[in-house]
Amino acid sequence: FILTNLVLLQGLNGFIWVTGSVIFLSGLLTWCFGRRGLHIGASSLIMGYWSYLLTNAYHQQTVVSVILGLVCIYYFSGFFFEIFPGKKSTSWEGHLFGALSGVLVALFLPQLIAN
Repeated sequence: FILTNLVLLQGLNGFIWVTGSVIFLSGLLTWCFGRRGLHIGASSLIMGYWSYLLTNAYHQQTVVSVILGLVCIYYFSGFFFEIFPGKKSTSWEGHLFGALSGVLVALFLPQLIAN
């Protein structure tokens, strides 16, 4: 809920694009490269939001994006450890590909929307 609101601070149009892109990319990557099994939940989307906000803070460097990035680092830095294999029942692949999708969306989405 908190990360969703932080992404929404950048506008509804951007939120819709970020959400759709992260869901599609993380789902595709998990489907292609993840281990066999059920990957259920919204954790890849949450990891995508988190990495999007961090990458956007570095890439855009506006006051709002830097503040949002610092908030993400301070409150949600434990998310970083979720991209590594841990519990057998946890889809670390979804976490990893969600984070990767957030980075890719932060880097390439502004160019795609502008064209």
